[in-house]
Amino acid sequence: MGHDELAAILGSFDGFELVRVTREPSATPPRLVLELAPVAGAPKRCSRCAGEVTVVHEVVVRQVRD
Repeated sequence: MGHDELAAILGSFDGFELVRVTREPSATPPRLVLELAPVAGAPKRCSRCAGEVTVVHEVVVRQVRD
């Protein structure tokens, strides 16, 4: 299954593209790890209000379980 097909199944990641999918079989239960990268030129959004911003104060790596 390709990244485009997987992204279509999972839904949209506005402003980001799916660049890598890895499987962690040692985890219980096994899990998939999706690596997203910002799309060049896409508007940046505030994580609180979702408003468009021009200055980015910090970049963090987040892990989300779903």
